[in-house]
Amino acid sequence: MLFLLITIPMFHLSNLLNIFAVVEGGIIFGARFVPWRKIKSFEFVRIDVKHNYYGFTSEVNDQYELKVKTSFRTLSSIITSEEIKGRISNIVEEHKQMG
Repeated sequence: MLFLLITIPMFHLSNLLNIFAVVEGGIIFGARFVPWRKIKSFEFVRIDVKHNYYGFTSEVNDQYELKVKTSFRTLSSIITSEEIKGRISNIVEEHKQMG
């Protein structure tokens, strides 16, 4: 029983650590760290009426979802500012050229 009480919260750890950060070595998505060399591609998807996240909050509507593709999975985060979108795009492109 004690084992269940410990393991169940571990499965929801990514929900508790709802973090997005660009650091020197790569990008942090919640509990996952993706080094620059593992990023295969990235794209910004517009959150419009047909998007799954549209309607959750007015801050998300007409903004962007950042999708970063690695060899095995696609990670995503919501970007709510044009300025941040531009900065992230520049940083990721810069690291793609260096790698």
